Amino acid sequence: MKKRTKKKTGILLLAAILLLGIVVTIRVITDRGQTKDSVSVAEAENELEEVTGVSLKLDGAYLTYADMEEVLERLHLNDYITYEKKSGAKKVPREEWNTIYDKILDYLDSEQRIKKESVLVLGVNEKKESVDTSIGSFSLQGITLEEMKQYRLYVTDQKILGIVKQEKKSESTLANVYLKTLADGKAVVFFCGKEYEFDTKSTDGELSNIVCDLVFEKEKIKEIRKKQDTITGNLITMDQSQIEIEGYGKIPLAKRVPVYKIYGTLEEKTFQDIVIGNMDVQYVVGNGKVQAVLLKEPANIKNIRVLLLNEGSPYYENIYLTSEQKMKITLGEEKREAEAGSVLSAAELLGTSEEACKIKAADHGKIYLTKADGSRETLGYSGSMELRHSEQGYTVVNKISLEDYICGVLPSEMPEKFHVEALKAQAICARSYACMQMVKGDYAALGAHVDDSTNYQVYNKNPAGEKSIKAVEDTVGQVLKYKGNVVEAYYYSTSCGHTGTMENWNLSDDKTYGYLKSVWVKNDAPKTDLSKEKNFRTYIQSGDEVCFDGKTPYFRWSAALDFNQKDENIRNILKEQKKANGKNITFYAKDGTKKKSLKGFGAITEVSVKKRGTSGAVKILKLEFENGMALVKNEYNIRRILGAALKEVTLQDGTKNTQMTVLPSAYCVLDYDKNTKTASAIGGGFGHGIGMSQYGADGMAQAGYSCDEILGFFYHDVKIESIY
Repeated sequence: MKKRTKKKTGILLLAAILLLGIVVTIRVITDRGQTKDSVSVAEAENELEEVTGVSLKLDGAYLTYADMEEVLERLHLNDYITYEKKSGAKKVPREEWNTIYDKILDYLDSEQRIKKESVLVLGVNEKKESVDTSIGSFSLQGITLEEMKQYRLYVTDQKILGIVKQEKKSESTLANVYLKTLADGKAVVFFCGKEYEFDTKSTDGELSNIVCDLVFEKEKIKEIRKKQDTITGNLITMDQSQIEIEGYGKIPLAKRVPVYKIYGTLEEKTFQDIVIGNMDVQYVVGNGKVQAVLLKEPANIKNIRVLLLNEGSPYYENIYLTSEQKMKITLGEEKREAEAGSVLSAAELLGTSEEACKIKAADHGKIYLTKADGSRETLGYSGSMELRHSEQGYTVVNKISLEDYICGVLPSEMPEKFHVEALKAQAICARSYACMQMVKGDYAALGAHVDDSTNYQVYNKNPAGEKSIKAVEDTVGQVLKYKGNVVEAYYYSTSCGHTGTMENWNLSDDKTYGYLKSVWVKNDAPKTDLSKEKNFRTYIQSGDEVCFDGKTPYFRWSAALDFNQKDENIRNILKEQKKANGKNITFYAKDGTKKKSLKGFGAITEVSVKKRGTSGAVKILKLEFENGMALVKNEYNIRRILGAALKEVTLQDGTKNTQMTVLPSAYCVLDYDKNTKTASAIGGGFGHGIGMSQYGADGMAQAGYSCDEILGFFYHDVKIESIY
C-alpha cells in the first residue's frame, strides 16, 4: 500500500512539474509576444516625470493596468480620464498608453512643451545614451532605437521621452542637408554638426557644396533634390516663424532651417550667430520659404541697432520725429522727402503696415523724438531711424555706427569730469560689451541689438563733451580680448573695496569668464576671507580710504528697512523672480520639503544672510515665513527684495536718499528686529560689483595709472586689440 501511494505521489509530482513547465513556457511565449507592443516602466516614468516634475516610481519591468490606475490616482485624474478596466497584472498596450498619456498632457502640459515628432534615426552613440535624428540630436534616457529606422516620438528640450510608434514607410527624407561631395556612389553630407557617408542610387553625377533634400529608400539615397535658389542680404529681424532681409522684406521660415558656416571650417551654427545688420548672408529659398542659411564670411562690425525705450517698454502708442535737416523717408519701394522742421508721425507713415519705415536726415543731421507739437523730448540721434508697427504698438530703432554709439554711451555712463584715462578705459569696456551684445541678438525680433537703458548700456541721455569725444577717438575700434575672444567687460559705479565674480549672479566661474577675478581695489591686498560673516562685518563697518574709490559717496552707506505691510509686494517679487529663473529662488515648507509656491507660508518673520560669496557679497538671502522659508540667490534679486522694504539710504558724505527701490549693492550686513519687523543694513558700493569700478578707475587715473593699466587691474590676462 505504501509503495503504491509513493508511486502515485511521484506521478502526480511529475505531472505537476510538466504542467508547471508548460505554464512557464506559455508565459514566456506570451511575454515575448507582448513585449514588442508594451511600454517599459522606465519609459513611462520618463514621460510622467517630464510632465509632472515629480519622480513617480513604479514596480516591475513593464507598465500594467494596475500601474496605470495608480498613476491616474496619484495625479488626481482618475475621475477625468477613463479607460476599459482589465486585469491589474496585464500589460498596457503601447497604443492605449499613448492615448492615456495624451490626455494627461492635455490636462498638465499647458505650455505644450512635450511634442510628438516623426524622425529618421541617423546614428546612436556607443553607450546608447544619445541619438542623432533628422530633426537634431537627443538624449535617449534608456529608450532603444535602431539606426535608419523611422519613429514617431515624444520629445522635449532635446530629450526623447518615449516612443509613440515605429513608422513603416517605403521612403524617408532628410531635409536641408549640406552635401559636401557626391562621387562613386557615395554621398558625404554634413547635418546637425556631424558628417555622414551614405550609399546612393542617385544618377546625378558628381556634386559638391550644395544644400539639398536626401530621399532614402531603406538605407540608400534614392534621390537628391537640389536647392539652388538663393538671395543675399543683411538679416534685420527674426522670430520663430519668419525673418526680415534687408531689401527683400519678411520671408517665412521652413520647419527646420540650418545655418551653415562655410568659410574656414564647415560648421553648423544657429541664428544667434548671425550678427543682424552687420553680415551679408546667403539664404537658400524654396517653396516660398527660407530653407537654409549660408554664412560665407565673418561679421563686419560697423553699425549697432539701438531700441529706444518708452519708459521701460519697447512700444509706443505713437512716435513723433523731427530734424533740422531734410529727412529721406523709405517705406518699401516708396521713397520721399520731408521738409526740415516738419514733424513725422509713425501712425501716419506706417498705419498698420508690417514693413519698416526708414528715416535719415540729410547732411549728417540729427533726428529728435518729439511730442505731437514738435517740442523735443530727447537729445539728437545720429544715423537713421527705423519705425515698425506691431499689435503691441510702434517701435523705433536707431541704426548708428558703433563709434557714434560709444560717444552716446560714454557721457551717459561715466561723468565727463572724470580723468581722460578713466574715460578711455570706459570707452573700451563699453565697446567690448556692445560687441558681445550684438552677437547675442536679444532684440532680434524687433530689429535691434540692445536698448538704451541700464538693461544694456545707458545711451544718449547726456551730451558728449570734448573729453568724451577724445576718449572715443583715442580708442577707435579697441576692445578687450581674453584668449582671442572679445569679453563682456562688465562695469559698475562703485566698489565696497573688493570686486566680485559671476558668483554674484549665481553663475559658475567657468573658463569663459576667466578674466573676472576678485581683487582688492587698492595697492596692498590684505589676506582677509570676506566670505566669513565676522570678517566681512568688521571690514564693511570701517572705512578704507586707501581704496581707489574709498572717498566716494557710495563707498560706504547705511540703510533703514521696514518690512511691515511689505509681505504682498515681496511675495510678488519672489514669484516674478522664480518665474524668470527658478534656480535662483527656492521655497521650503517647515519640514524641509521643496515647494513650488508660497501658498500657505503666512507672513514674513525674519530676514537674514544665510551665505556670503568669496568677495563678501550676500550669496544667499534667507526669508523665514510663519510656515516656510525662501532662499534667494543672485545679487540683483537680493537687492530688489531688500529694496522693497527700503525707507532711507545714508551715504558716507551724509547725503540721504529716500527714493531708492533697490538696495545700492549686495555687499552689506543685515540686522533684523523680529519685534518691530524692521532692519538696519550697513554696506558698501553701488552696483553689481563685477568687473571695473568706474569710480575706482577714476581714482587710479588720478593716481597716475594709464588706461591700459586700469583695464589690466580689473580684468585679468586680457589684451587690448582693434576689431577694425
